[in-house]
Amino acid sequence: MTKEPMPPLGVRLTVDVQAREGARGTTYYARVRWTHPVTHHREGVKRMHGSLEEARAWVERLEGAARTGVDPGQPLADYVAQLGDRWARGIDPTSTLDPYSAGLRKRVLPALGHLPVSMMSAGSIDRAIDQWESGVRSFDG
Repeated sequence: MTKEPMPPLGVRLTVDVQAREGARGTTYYARVRWTHPVTHHREGVKRMHGSLEEARAWVERLEGAARTGVDPGQPLADYVAQLGDRWARGIDPTSTLDPYSAGLRKRVLPALGHLPVSMMSAGSIDRAIDQWESGVRSFDG
């Protein structure tokens, strides 16, 4: 499966949603287009949806990506992979980088990596921490 193109940060989007009647009922064709800020080529993406609400939610997701630079629907693990080593900027490589890397790899991504970025909240992080702490306490005796 190929990854859907996302609009670059800060571009103005042109949106078009149309209803299409067919033998299987109404489907909704949504298209989002933009001009790439570097190449100045017209780019875009389109998708069919089963309902108008689904089409509008998809358009809002792309609008959010253009506004923030982050696809809120992508899983946290994909976002971290996209960042590469940039997440560690400002961390002292001689003292805290190794434990932070291990914590990300062994705790954060297994517990939260499957969740979409838009679902990251203080509550979900608190629940993950509670689970980690309960696992640690069981070894303390």
